[in-house]
Amino acid sequence: ESARMPFVIRYPKKIPAGKRLKDLVQNIDFAPTLAEFAGVEMKDVQGRSFAENLMGNTPKDWRKEIYYRYWTNHAIRPAHFGIRSDRYKLIFYYGQNLDMTDTQDFSFTPCWDFYDLQKDPKENHNAYNDKEYAPIIKKMKEDLLRLRKEAGDTDEKYPEMQ
Repeated sequence: ESARMPFVIRYPKKIPAGKRLKDLVQNIDFAPTLAEFAGVEMKDVQGRSFAENLMGNTPKDWRKEIYYRYWTNHAIRPAHFGIRSDRYKLIFYYGQNLDMTDTQDFSFTPCWDFYDLQKDPKENHNAYNDKEYAPIIKKMKEDLLRLRKEAGDTDEKYPEMQ
C-alpha cells in the first residue's frame, strides 16, 4: 500500500467540500499547488500544480502513472523503485545500499512485485508471475525506464544497477 498517502486540503473559495480526487499526485506536486493557490509563481521545480484537479478540472495531459523510489535499504523493506498507475503497481526491489545513509547490509536477491489494485487493493497477492498480466508488466517496465530517465534517476554511477 505504499505510493498511496492521504492528503487533505481545505480551501472553500476554490475547492468543493467533500470531494475525493483520484488523479495521481506526487509529493513533488505539493509546493507548486500551494504556491499557485497563494498566487506565487514557481519556476524550474519538479512537480506540477494540481490546483485545477482539486477544482474538478483535471488537465487532459495529466499523468497516467507515477514513478517513485525508496532509497533506504533495510531487511524489513529493501531499497526499491516502482511505477503505479490507477490500477496497477510494479515494484523492483534491488536491495542495495548505493552509498545511502541509514541502511543495513544484508543478503538480498533482487525481485519484482506486481499488483492489480482493482482486484487486490490491499496488495496481498504478488501477481508478477501470473501469465494474464505479462503484457501489462512488459509495458509497465518500458514506462518505468522512461519515467526514471525523465526524473534523471538512471543510477549511472552504480554499475551494479545497470
